[in-house]
Amino acid sequence: MNDFAAIGALGAARDLGLLAGTDLAVVGFNDTPLAAELPIALTTVRSPMHEMGRRGMELLVKLIRGDEVAGERLRPELMVRASSGADLPHPTPPPAADPTRVSPYR
Repeated sequence: MNDFAAIGALGAARDLGLLAGTDLAVVGFNDTPLAAELPIALTTVRSPMHEMGRRGMELLVKLIRGDEVAGERLRPELMVRASSGADLPHPTPPPAADPTRVSPYR
């Protein structure tokens, strides 16, 4: 899931009294700047966006010139942070969930 969906999952977990990184692991994709700044930093996959754009333009120029080009794969990077249970400091656990609230996840 993208980082914003993963951030929503972190909030839903908190609302249920669960602590991401301890009770469950949450991982996103895109490494948005917000991901590292959350109270429980989000583990995410960083795509080399700048390199993707640069290589894409280079390949486009070659295509326009009539050259043959091949697709390329660029290596993503896993940014391991507290939301996946990494051995990093966690904030104080959230308060226990309201016992009268029925969760669709249990």
